[in-house]
Amino acid sequence: MEWWEEAFIGLGNGIQDFGNGVKKGVETVVRPDGRIEYVARGYISDKEGAFHITTKGNRIIHRSFFEVKEWNKFIKNKDLPSFDQLPHLKKGE
Repeated sequence: MEWWEEAFIGLGNGIQDFGNGVKKGVETVVRPDGRIEYVARGYISDKEGAFHITTKGNRIIHRSFFEVKEWNKFIKNKDLPSFDQLPHLKKGE
């Protein structure tokens, strides 16, 4: 299981659970209040979509998976990249 799968399904709630892969293969957005949002394109149950994981301090405070249409609605007014701009998660990242 990859770091982003573990973080997404809730096997861990801390930054340490991301492992070394957290900075590879994902887009990061740092917010003024200290939150860091990690976003990338991937699949769950053969459905393509966007992983969105938010951390603050050393805790994961939010995790979601959005199918393509949902992602493009979600990002309005949020200063996040469009689906087409998201990096692809690959095995080993």
